[in-house]
Amino acid sequence: MKKATLLLLLCWGVLIVSCKKDSQSIGDESLASFKTKIIGTWATKSVTRISLDASDKEVKRETFDYVDVQKYRFDQKTYTAVKGNIPHDIDYTLIESNGKIFLHTDGFSNEEMRMNNGSLYWTTEAGAVNAGEVVKYVSIVQYKKE
Repeated sequence: MKKATLLLLLCWGVLIVSCKKDSQSIGDESLASFKTKIIGTWATKSVTRISLDASDKEVKRETFDYVDVQKYRFDQKTYTAVKGNIPHDIDYTLIESNGKIFLHTDGFSNEEMRMNNGSLYWTTEAGAVNAGEVVKYVSIVQYKKE
């Protein structure tokens, strides 16, 4: 009986270890893969704005078509607006933290990025001023690669 229990525990341990994901894996996307896939020009497709109250409870969600309003070109170290409001190259790095990928630029907070079905999603947060119960906005901009 002890041998059967020991064998069962050993099999269970092997199963758990073999199913453990790589620490650089974000869903189906590895950080290295993301760094390669982001290179190119991305045009806006839509924006989703989520309004949150003080307890981070969603108050309102709106999605707008935002086709070709902005375009960003990424290379391995910088990004710039091809169409939009950033007239110069900005140095960036992509980092992984808590299973998510973030765009890091000096002087700005890290912004979450993810890819799904060929789209790039770029998430930003901003405080709300004089907006009643709303204290924070989360914007998720969807981009399509050109």
